Amino acid sequence: MTPLTQYNATFSHPPRDPASAWVAVGDADLEQILCQEEARVVGPDNVVALGAIALQIAKQPGRRTCTGLTVTVRRHLDGTHTIWRGGTL
Repeated sequence: MTPLTQYNATFSHPPRDPASAWVAVGDADLEQILCQEEARVVGPDNVVALGAIALQIAKQPGRRTCTGLTVTVRRHLDGTHTIWRGGTL
């Protein structure tokens, strides 16, 4: 008997509840959940810096500039970045 087989024979036991614990993700947007988030302040040139990466913010309707706004920069699993303030930006 190998050590692993012996260990499993000693310590394994059937689950208390044999029903599956898996739950469907439903309508959750995993792209927005499974990412790295950091707060940043928009610079005077409408640019947000994240390390060596500079992200230019496009002109926003009804706003001359985004300078000074605190935004959330998200780095997604595919390497892309998005900038958020509240629900959008």
